[in-house]
Amino acid sequence: MSRWGQAVGINEDPRFTIDTRADKESQHIRAILEEIDQLYRTVQNSSARYEIDATQKDLMRFEAKELQPKATWALYDGKNLDKLVEQIAGFVDDLEKLLPVEDTRRRLVEMEIEEVDDEQSLTALQTAAANTDQLLSEAVTKKLEGIAGTNYAKDIRGEENARVRVGNEWSEIASTRGVNVADQTSNRADSIAAKGTSAVQIGNSFGGRSVFDKS
Repeated sequence: MSRWGQAVGINEDPRFTIDTRADKESQHIRAILEEIDQLYRTVQNSSARYEIDATQKDLMRFEAKELQPKATWALYDGKNLDKLVEQIAGFVDDLEKLLPVEDTRRRLVEMEIEEVDDEQSLTALQTAAANTDQLLSEAVTKKLEGIAGTNYAKDIRGEENARVRVGNEWSEIASTRGVNVADQTSNRADSIAAKGTSAVQIGNSFGGRSVFDKS
């Protein structure tokens, strides 16, 4: 939504700040924005009520103080939060229909992810954008295709307790500390036969010990 607002100059264009009865388009846009604002206010009020019942133990899972406000939202009823995201996405679609600025929005989203160049972060963005931000999802997918390595196995056979993974892997340390890796390697295997307690990975491991390593 903020991307659309930036593209149309929502804070600079007088047609959006001055109430002109003759401009039906801007009236419709303001009405939609007011509905979105009301949605936010409703959920924030509900979240504040929920915070009263949230135990300190629940909030201790979020160690950093700056994450405490986000913790309250995360603890709030997930279904209602999903509904909020869905409704806002629908309103943004309505705004785009009233005032299409897709080309500008595409350029803005490309700028947003310009400095994100590691597969792990891009994959996380791709997951977050799925079904909620089509332009971001498309831009991330395109960038992943350009930087991500290829991991492929044609034929895999596993017996007993053997484990096989096709794909890159990040250790817990790499995930929690945000290790950035721009991986463009290609790992391929024609046939894999794993038996017993063997562990086979077609891909790269980042951040130290792999989950395949025995403690």
